Amino acid sequence: MALTASVNKETSVPQGRRICEIMEEKGDAYSLRALGRRIGMSKDMLHRCITGDRYIKPSELERIAEGLGISVARLLMEDVTKEREELKRLLTSMKNPKRALELAKIVAEPAVGVSERCEALNDLGRAYYLLHRYEEAHKVWLEAYPFAIQIQEKYAESTFLYHVVSNILLAAAMRKDYTAMLEIKSKALPALETHPRHAGTICYALAKIEEDLSNYSDAKTYYYEALNHFSRCDMLEYVAGSKHNIACFEFRRNNLKQSREFFLEALQMFPENTIERVRCHKELSKTLIRTGQLAEAEQHLRQALFHVDRCDVEDRDEYIAKINILLSRATSDPTYASHIAQDSNIELKYREVACNYLVHLYEMKEDAAQMIVWQRQLNQLSGRKYDVIDEEDM
Repeated sequence: MALTASVNKETSVPQGRRICEIMEEKGDAYSLRALGRRIGMSKDMLHRCITGDRYIKPSELERIAEGLGISVARLLMEDVTKEREELKRLLTSMKNPKRALELAKIVAEPAVGVSERCEALNDLGRAYYLLHRYEEAHKVWLEAYPFAIQIQEKYAESTFLYHVVSNILLAAAMRKDYTAMLEIKSKALPALETHPRHAGTICYALAKIEEDLSNYSDAKTYYYEALNHFSRCDMLEYVAGSKHNIACFEFRRNNLKQSREFFLEALQMFPENTIERVRCHKELSKTLIRTGQLAEAEQHLRQALFHVDRCDVEDRDEYIAKINILLSRATSDPTYASHIAQDSNIELKYREVACNYLVHLYEMKEDAAQMIVWQRQLNQLSGRKYDVIDEEDM
């Protein structure tokens, strides 16, 4: 599970709710009684139209739109349909962010009513984010937040709030500015309690931020709260992922017994031949290496290699490199790491990691000749050229 920007799919707001939201935004002059009088419709009939108890005829819709001072196309949001559809595609694919920003501004400019405004602002923030304009993205998402709260409180609908809060936390992590966290903890998170997947995802984001701030006790609380939320929904992959996240956290805190237990539980849940299972075997091996259980670590690394060969993933070579380097660590056999270090098809940074490991290994073995060989290889890969005249104190 990772922190990623949240894009809500195109939202269909019921026609009556849409009318009601525009009326509320326009103020007391557009109450049921006032609007009904303006368009020649009784208060009760207009109320039944808004609540969905009565079908709104096309001629009546025209009268309502005219009474609200907008076109029928604007009332139905049909005036920006093409732009919205193209924008959603671009935001989902994360392609052509400049065009996405252009479309997001077009869609946001005429937005009216709390639901349309909230969605338009969330998408505008996402477009800014794709352009790495994080300050602007954060500002826009904060503008969307009160609308999201209003929607949740009035309609008990948490989708808007989930997307907006997710994005605020994402922007906070990128900017290292966590001033919005108190509001989210005290108001937004409790509002999401009825939707366990949403609440769990937000708890996970809060856990990552708290850990980044070195607030390890709070981070642990949120990691475990995320698991509790995910356990309430029938989505095994979220429970497995949450157990994996806790195991990784406990490893980073050097709580190796708990780390091993949660990794093993997660492994029982992840399907065969999936990248999640590969990652879990790999991460568990690090815990086992640290506790000196090297034979068991080797078994899990070989399981990881078995599954990664059967996964359809773009970064297979990256996982193969990491697993082989760890195999050298678990077995003290330099062969695996040396293959990675010399494979020109492997990404440079992993070849450098392999060389670094081999330098360290041969230093521990007091094999100066091999240590020099791999240090030279490392220098060649990194392009390091030492010259005393480059020293600052010289």
